[in-house]
Amino acid sequence: EEQVASLQGELDDSLQLLAEAHHSRCGLLKSMQAALVVTSEQLARAKANEQKAMASAETAMAAAESTLSRYESTLKRDESFLSLVERHLRRHCILEFFAACISAILLLGWRVLELEADKVSLEESYLATAVSIYENCQDIAAN
Repeated sequence: EEQVASLQGELDDSLQLLAEAHHSRCGLLKSMQAALVVTSEQLARAKANEQKAMASAETAMAAAESTLSRYESTLKRDESFLSLVERHLRRHCILEFFAACISAILLLGWRVLELEADKVSLEESYLATAVSIYENCQDIAAN
């Protein structure tokens, strides 16, 4: 009877440890699911920002091409008929072209900074998830 009682005690202890391990695993699974949701949202934001950056680049290129074509058409005119107004328009087209280029560069720089911020946030999330998983595994192993 003592041996049966001893075995029953060991069985109860084992069942308790198994229940604690199961509870830890459930908590780990929930935290991993939450991390997956956060990571998915961050990835979706990063993709949306990438699409915005590409659209901005295309818009900037279209503006630059339009300005360049206006500049080229102005240059093709016969120099003998250019008046003071036409010279002013040529200068204006050149300035407009450079302004469009500068705007495109600034906009692309801003989009790249946005993408970098999302990348850093995503990396921090991955690191926090990895640390959490490691700690939970340590807890499970200790039990």
